Amino acid sequence: MRLQIIKTGTGANTRRTSEEWQRLYPKIRVLDPDGWDRRNYDYSWHQELITEEEYGRRLAQSTITGRR
Repeated sequence: MRLQIIKTGTGANTRRTSEEWQRLYPKIRVLDPDGWDRRNYDYSWHQELITEEEYGRRLAQSTITGRR
C-alpha cells in the first residue's frame, strides 16, 4: 500500500508517533497492528518517532480498513 504524500512542508525526514500519523490519515484505520511491536505496543504506537515511510511499511504489514 502506498500512502498519498502529505504536503506538510516539514520534509521527508519528519518523525512523528504512529498516533500522530493516524490523525493525518484519518481514512485509514488499523484493525490489527501486525506491523507494530506487540510486546511493547503502547510505546510503539504512542511514543516511538517514525517517518511517514516507516508508517506506510507498518501499515502494509497490518490489517487495515479504509473509508472514502
